[in-house]
Formats: sequence, structure tokens, C-alpha cells
Amino acid sequence: MLEAGCFAHARRKFFELADIEAAARRKSRGERSGTIYPIALEAVQRLDALFDIEREINGLSAEARHSIRQERSAALMEALHDWLIAQLSSLSRNHDLAKAINYMLRRWPAFSRFLDDGRVCITNNAAERALRCVPLGRKAWLFCGSDRGGQRAAIIYSLIGSAKRCRSAGLACRCACTHCRASRPQPRRATALELATQARCNRGLTVHINKIHSVQTIALVARELGEDEDWLADIAAEMEPEDGLIWVYSVEQEDGIMAFTEFGVESLRNFIAIHRDEMK
Repeated sequence: MLEAGCFAHARRKFFELADIEAAARRKSRGERSGTIYPIALEAVQRLDALFDIEREINGLSAEARHSIRQERSAALMEALHDWLIAQLSSLSRNHDLAKAINYMLRRWPAFSRFLDDGRVCITNNAAERALRCVPLGRKAWLFCGSDRGGQRAAIIYSLIGSAKRCRSAGLACRCACTHCRASRPQPRRATALELATQARCNRGLTVHINKIHSVQTIALVARELGEDEDWLADIAAEMEPEDGLIWVYSVEQEDGIMAFTEFGVESLRNFIAIHRDEMK
């Protein structure tokens, strides 16, 4: 894996030191405006020349972009490198401009990577846009329920981001996602309606399920695992709600039905393994 530098990040460091309009707005509000550095302004102009070339070749094949970059961008990059070194020698080590220049010089091989590979973009803006939904909803999605829930969320974010890229490229992302879902083994789980029907048949109870789409009763889990239901109930008694154990209660009676979420079944398997190790 090779690192490719993002010119948008590099440009931003210089732009903040050369933003004349922002300085004027702060001055008009009576706020303290920062110093406008001519070196920073020239750095932005040099970087903008590279961006102008990229806008012209956007949409071309990787081979065509590589050829044009070697013909036009390579000379600009060489001149930029020499200019940055010359400017750095005249600045204090702790100066903001020196920090901006060192950011590029210390990563120069990464920033030069786009010259040798036409597939490489000079910014990672596309990747950041694909992940923008995550920081925008981070407060709403702060709790995933468990570490496994966080891992599943990361997988879903990746699939959605890939699907968006496929759609923009004209690819059949729906077929790919359908294939991935169909190829994954799906466990048999009781729906809320099935759970209520089973409860009525077994105990004459009416089950009300709130905010749970599907669970597995202990009877279903016992049949699936090939274990005795009463023995499983004794083991599950050690589980906590955060382990995926839930109780489905009826309206008429206080007795509940022991049930498990998908994560709860995995936890139960672990408890079974622990008990069998202790019995050896």
C-alpha cells in the first residue's frame, strides 16, 4: 500500500494564512485580523495551477491523465519543491508558514505519487464525502449496543459508500449487494407474529413486543442447538440484558417467555462452552 498526499489539506494550511477576504471581514467586525503573508498567497497560486490541470483532465482515462501530468504537472511540482525549500530557509522554525511548508516537504514522495499513477487523485475529497454521513450522525449513532454492533455498522457504512460510488460510475450496485446478502447464511428467527402465535398456543397468552423486530424463544434456540430447554434456561439465568437476553411478558400474567436476540444466541453459546469446560 502506497501513501498518496492530499493537496486539499496542504493548500488549506496556506490558504488560512492568505485568506484576504476573511481578514477583511474580521477587521470590519472590529476583530483582530491575522497577518496576510505573501509567501502563503504565492503558495496557494502555485497549488491552484495544479488544480487547474486536474480539472481539465478530469474524466479522462488513467493513461491519458498520466501522460498529461508528466507533460505539464511534473515541471510545476519540481518548481514548487525548489521554491518551498528556498522559502523555508528564510523562516523561523516555529513560524506558521514553516509548519505549512514542512507538512509538504516531509511528505513529498506521497505528494508526488500522482505523477506516476494516473489512477491517483490529488485529493481524498471523494472519500471524505462518502464518510460525511458518519460524523453528521455521530450523536444519533453514538451507541451501537456492543462492539459487534460497531463492527456491523462499519460494514454497513462501507457497503453504502461503495454502492454510491458504483451508482455514480453506472455500475449495477443493486445486483452486487443482493448477491452479497443472498450468499450470506441467514439464521432462522421467529418474527413477532410467530412469537405471539406460539405463546397463545402454548400458554393462552397474548404477547406484546415493543421495539424488537425478531427474537428467538428459548424453545427455538433449544431445537436449533439440540439442547435440553430446561438446561438452557438454567444457563441463561446467569445472563444479563446486555448479553442479549430479553423477557417477553403477557398482559394477563406476570410470567414472561425467555427469548434471545441474535447477539444473545451468540452469548448463550459462549456460556454453554464455559459450563462444559467447567464440567470436565
